[in-house]
Amino acid sequence: MATASKYVLEPIRAGAEFTLYRARQHGNPSPLLVVAPGAGQPLPQSLRRLEHEYSLAGELDPAWAAKPLALTQREGRTILVVSDLGGEPLDRVLERAREQPLVAMGGSLVEVQREAESSLTFAGKSKFGFAADLIIPQLGLIRMLRGLTPNFGSFVYAEFEEEEFERDLNSRPAVVQFWYWARRLQARFYAGDFTSAIEASLKARPLLVASPNFEWAECEFYSALARAALWDSATVDQRREHCDALEARYKQLQTWAEHCPENFENRAALVGAEIARFQAARLRPSGITNKPSVRPARTSIMRRSPMRSPRAFTRLAASIRSPRPISGMRGTATVAAP
Repeated sequence: MATASKYVLEPIRAGAEFTLYRARQHGNPSPLLVVAPGAGQPLPQSLRRLEHEYSLAGELDPAWAAKPLALTQREGRTILVVSDLGGEPLDRVLERAREQPLVAMGGSLVEVQREAESSLTFAGKSKFGFAADLIIPQLGLIRMLRGLTPNFGSFVYAEFEEEEFERDLNSRPAVVQFWYWARRLQARFYAGDFTSAIEASLKARPLLVASPNFEWAECEFYSALARAALWDSATVDQRREHCDALEARYKQLQTWAEHCPENFENRAALVGAEIARFQAARLRPSGITNKPSVRPARTSIMRRSPMRSPRAFTRLAASIRSPRPISGMRGTATVAAP
């Protein structure tokens, strides 16, 4: 292991195990990156990771990968020196790809669209196809909500064809498939095409394990509301299926609401109100069509918008916003049956 000359380091990302630096070496004009263990005594497995990454130097193409150049010492600590291709770390690109929480929290669609387009441009230039595939459906939903697509409910745009993307979707990673069907579910729900929304949710559900985060909750929520919207026109068997699905999703949303009421209590209450509507309809004598009066749950959103008819809550779904950053998603929650 060689000993490094003096490096000037500028941290660009600090993690629990490693810190990534941009580096300048005296007498060397080439841009460099340095990966170093975090503060304190490095763990043996951390050093083994650096050694393993250095061993891959001969297998990486410098045209697209930051190639390991040296495994050396600096101030008594092992560091990995790699080439610097410019740009940003991939995990930062993927973070910026996740604009959905910003939409759910009430972010400006203009600003979120600008951020998504910037991320997509960067992913394209950097040839990060995976990141681009995550951004594209979210950008399609944002453009649709802004009225920039030819048909409301569709992602079709100047440079994007929905059918073409779907034809090749199965060849993409599971998380990309899930993100696409989750966005498709939302788009069809907003457009009032509830049957297509449920079809999209059924395609997303087997892929839930690929996205155990806020996207999971959004998929459960919009799937429940789509089924609720179809209940009035459904057959007896279909109503039973919709009720079973809503109760399963309600149970899941309640679990999340217990851990993070700021983000999920309102969603659970909306689905609960629809279930109460179904239950009340079963008890009404034939021919009576009055909508039941249900007291809304005591959430901040519902205190601001008290509604007597639970049906009105479904129409409010598009305006739901989470008042705080996303949290409380991981834990003992389980996936409800479709």
